[in-house]
Amino acid sequence: MNNLAIEGNRIALPQNILKRFSGKKLVLIETQEGILIKPEPDTIKETRGILKGSHFNSKSYFAQKQIEKDSIDERVFYHRCLRDDSVSK
Repeated sequence: MNNLAIEGNRIALPQNILKRFSGKKLVLIETQEGILIKPEPDTIKETRGILKGSHFNSKSYFAQKQIEKDSIDERVFYHRCLRDDSVSK
């Protein structure tokens, strides 16, 4: 077991723990036994492969987004035409 010291607003961790978690964000979790210090979960690593087998790819995603954008552009154009017609009357 490693001991740590709290000095003011700082926590002094043992050197071997500092090396292991160097550059990582740590989360402090208060438990009944005390405080648990653990690395913040890496959401990118956790979600990697989640779409495997779903036939999702970036090409189809961007094609769908272009269809949605074109649809919105058509509606905006249609409403502008209606507005312009009512103004000119």
